[in-house]
Amino acid sequence: MATLVLLVFVDGWVGYPVVSGLILLGLTFESQRELMRMLAPGESALWVLLCTLLLFVGVALGSRGAEHVGVWEITGGVAVAAQVIFLIAATGRMARGPAHPERLAPWLASSSLALLWLGAPMAVLWSLVVGRTGGEGSLLAVVLVLLCKCADIGGYLGGTLFGRRRIMPHVSPKKSYEGSLTGLILTLLAAWGVQSVAPNLLEGLDSWKLAAFAVVINLFSQAGDFAESMVKRSVGIKDSGSLLPGFGGALDIIDSLTLAIPAAVGLLGLI
Repeated sequence: MATLVLLVFVDGWVGYPVVSGLILLGLTFESQRELMRMLAPGESALWVLLCTLLLFVGVALGSRGAEHVGVWEITGGVAVAAQVIFLIAATGRMARGPAHPERLAPWLASSSLALLWLGAPMAVLWSLVVGRTGGEGSLLAVVLVLLCKCADIGGYLGGTLFGRRRIMPHVSPKKSYEGSLTGLILTLLAAWGVQSVAPNLLEGLDSWKLAAFAVVINLFSQAGDFAESMVKRSVGIKDSGSLLPGFGGALDIIDSLTLAIPAAVGLLGLI
């Protein structure tokens, strides 16, 4: 948490969210590489990384001065462009005739998943950072990340202390209903805390709307976590990587964001 707060102040001092952008891009790149290593071992992630870079640059350029264009229009348009470029690259690879034709489908599937499941949601988060001036975008992004992570923190604490009934043991053996409920309560408390400290940050949300917003973030955070656990379980590994000892890889860090951030931004746009 201290690191995230420090990023907000550093970016505010620089005048542009350079540090936040580099960290988001780095986490996205590494998570995509981890996913492709799991699903298509030995295949290159170069095209995915180049298209993701295009996605981030396009969002940054499109968000500057785009007062009348929403996050979804900007990010969605650039995501389509990135996917088209990727499909052109995939077509070129098919036309050349790969040395191992049996690897083509796993590469195509894992690359598309890496771009759309990981690249696009992180670009949505990046659009929040660059879309609001005066550091407010960075602060809003930090708040959303913290709310998403409350599901992880509460799930771990609640599951460790009094977890008994497992939700889907064949997918994630340690996740329990007690931990899930603890994470939900922690997310609600964190959302109300943010609203009391910075009421303008989530403007338009009264107490009931704020509670519904927190519930949606929590549920989608847990869904993203389960989705990543399902992928890891299917290939028989525990952690996606070793970026942070004790926490796993980049994909283990951002898994709860992949579904929750788009859901949160969509709700904010509707309010």
